[in-house]
Amino acid sequence: MRRKMRQGGSALILVIGVVAALALLTTTLVMVTANVQGGTAADRTKTKSFNVAEAGLDSAIYTLGTAWPADAASPALGVDTAAFRLDFSTSEYPQPDNGEFIVVDAYDNLSPIDTSVHWDSNVDGIMWIESQAGVGDQSSRIRTQVQMQTIGITTLAPGVAVYSGGDGDKSGSGDITSPVDGVTGLPTAAVYIAGDFDESGSGDLSTINLYVGARGDEIPPLEMFMPDSVVQSLITASQIAQPTATPANTHSGEWRPAPGTYTSPIVVNGDLKITGSGNYVFGSVYVTGKVDISTSGDISFGALYVGGDLTFSGSSDLAWGPVYVEGDIDMTGSRNLNVTLIVGNGDIKVTGSGEIAGDGVGTDATPTTIISVGEDTEVEWAGSGNLYGLLCNMGGDIKHSGSGDIHGSVISAGERWWQTGSGNIVYDDDVINSLQRVAATSAKIVPDTWQEIKPL
Repeated sequence: MRRKMRQGGSALILVIGVVAALALLTTTLVMVTANVQGGTAADRTKTKSFNVAEAGLDSAIYTLGTAWPADAASPALGVDTAAFRLDFSTSEYPQPDNGEFIVVDAYDNLSPIDTSVHWDSNVDGIMWIESQAGVGDQSSRIRTQVQMQTIGITTLAPGVAVYSGGDGDKSGSGDITSPVDGVTGLPTAAVYIAGDFDESGSGDLSTINLYVGARGDEIPPLEMFMPDSVVQSLITASQIAQPTATPANTHSGEWRPAPGTYTSPIVVNGDLKITGSGNYVFGSVYVTGKVDISTSGDISFGALYVGGDLTFSGSSDLAWGPVYVEGDIDMTGSRNLNVTLIVGNGDIKVTGSGEIAGDGVGTDATPTTIISVGEDTEVEWAGSGNLYGLLCNMGGDIKHSGSGDIHGSVISAGERWWQTGSGNIVYDDDVINSLQRVAATSAKIVPDTWQEIKPL
């Protein structure tokens, strides 16, 4: 009789083995996934703390650039934690267990380091800025040395009412005037035209000295009045608006702020549009796109950087710090503008009835410098308002087509300077002397001093 072997239940053993293996793999996968997610969350939080610390550093650089601590009485630099409050999203960042904070400080570059000296005690124009930020259980601490820069138009020679590196065309009825020296009885200002001069208008030139290169007169080089080093310094001074900000102060697309006071640096990755009748007070504002301002309210900027075009109109009074515009500038309306420096890389056109700056005498506003540094650009003064200061184009022509007066100097490095309207060019020693005293201050990072250090 043949014996039969029983094999019932063998498949169950196989299934139990497979299930056990799958359970082990699942547990391993869960542990790996949890570890990866935990590591990713920690990395994100660490990155967030670093970004906030860097924003605090940038804010401090801007603050020192506008108010350098020159004596022991200067207030210690600090950043309000509430102003840098983070905007957490649980879908993107873990909610912090320990809250968030930022501490920013400035101290002199002494050896050994003494963090209790919050002013430039050795008067070398260099200080340390340190910023530490915490997000959740992560913190970052960075520091760098910064150096004060003072930029003034000290090279602008007194007595230059108009300088044209090319031709001159005076077809309007506007005058070009200057005081007469009380000793010699001669005019104190000159008009320099490097090329031809076409005078077909009715304006008065009797109180200026006229020099025309085409007729053999000696014309000093433009470098004597506006050296490349000064132009570059003006560009640097106009670009002090900070390119980074905390997440709560960073906006994308078109940002339309509500009226109010914004003390912390703001970055707009897009366009900025301000309309209505409210009042606005900004510190540093950095916009990658265009800026369109049309309001009857008062607006002030500590510093403004515009990556596109700048257009503003309305009847508001404007008080601005240094301004840099990568595109074109179109200024119109009846607003009065108190600004020390506007640098544009495109065309600049001014219309309307608003007045810009003052002669700097007594309590009057300080003069301004408006300069285009781009190639093949045109600067046009076409309104009925008055300008006090320097109107300059280093890469193109200047056209004076309106009825408003220019009190100060006009410098054109392009092919032609035009005066086609009824507006006058009035050389004024008070304006020029005040312009030379105007010093735009900024702070820049000292190369090779940036450090990431261990958090306290």
